[in-house]
Amino acid sequence: MNGETLIVQPAMPEYRRGFLDRVAQQLPIRVMYSTSSPDGASSHSSETAFDRDVVDCVPLPMYLFWQKGVVASVWRRPPRHLVIGGNPRYLSSVVAALVAKLKGVHITWWGHARSSTSGSFGTWLRTRMMRLADRVLVYYPEEIPLLPRRLQDRAAGLDNSIDTDRIIALCRDITDDELAGFAARNRVGQQPLLITLGRLTRKARADRVIRALAELRQSGSDARLAFVGDGPERQALETLAGDLGVAEAVIWAGEVLDEHQLAMWMRSACLFVYGGAVGLSLIHAFAYGLPAVISSNPRDHNPEALLFVDGEFGAAFDTDAAGSLSTVLLDLLGDEQALAARGQAAQEMVASRLGIDRMAARFVAAVGGEPGSTS
Repeated sequence: MNGETLIVQPAMPEYRRGFLDRVAQQLPIRVMYSTSSPDGASSHSSETAFDRDVVDCVPLPMYLFWQKGVVASVWRRPPRHLVIGGNPRYLSSVVAALVAKLKGVHITWWGHARSSTSGSFGTWLRTRMMRLADRVLVYYPEEIPLLPRRLQDRAAGLDNSIDTDRIIALCRDITDDELAGFAARNRVGQQPLLITLGRLTRKARADRVIRALAELRQSGSDARLAFVGDGPERQALETLAGDLGVAEAVIWAGEVLDEHQLAMWMRSACLFVYGGAVGLSLIHAFAYGLPAVISSNPRDHNPEALLFVDGEFGAAFDTDAAGSLSTVLLDLLGDEQALAARGQAAQEMVASRLGIDRMAARFVAAVGGEPGSTS
């Protein structure tokens, strides 16, 4: 058994690389991941502070997956710790955990207690994976009560994050002149700008936001909407915007990878709006000082929505009530003081609680300890 911690992930996007670099400063780690994951996340390819193996991911029947080499690595070169991703559809992680048990390896399960796509089979398999582990790491402490009672004692919340310190610093450094120049180059006028950040997939429900924009403008609002991100639903969404007569009020920014350019878009907006299952983009918005409007049902979302407080960091709309989203937007846009206060409160929460340095310290404290009970 070697002294390293082996971390198995579906992919390694940019925000995760920064976190793992910080973990590697405190703990010897090796990371195994694939070039992309089924949800569209792409892996970052620049230099890292840790050893890594990029492995092929093979699709199996029933929307299951197998990452080549993961099980063999645990068998031939058992690590001191094995950290498996919590996605239950990666059967290679399940088998790797079983092999690790045979080898006496300390196992940590790391993922969502549940997600917006969790079904009964997925939830069952997710729980079985957790029971194999000595420790369970969920994204936020607020998720721990959602776990079966017998797993709660071995669980900890990491406060999953991005590099919020860098984002908040960017916010301070951007000048009014920079914003004015950016606005002139990107069709951003003086009208209120709503923004949606993330991949344009079916579960994002960007169609709800476009319909709400059309209702807003019919009510006399001159609000505009920017989509920062791309995806398979874009063409259908462009068609919808045209059919509803708001094509000229929608800006398609596409995927923005440069953080400074993303900061310019976010600082040009007054409100983050998400029509479907929100995730890490909510933390992005909060870090930029934007209040948010998301659906009121927490089961619609990924764990990041557990940090949202209706009336404090934005407002929630009812997906079952026709016109609810546009009504909420109209109310917020009519009160600039409330908008600014809620955006500031969201940013202050992020500054005091989240950040990849804090997240890395929690991870090292949890993974670096002795195995817990596996009963």
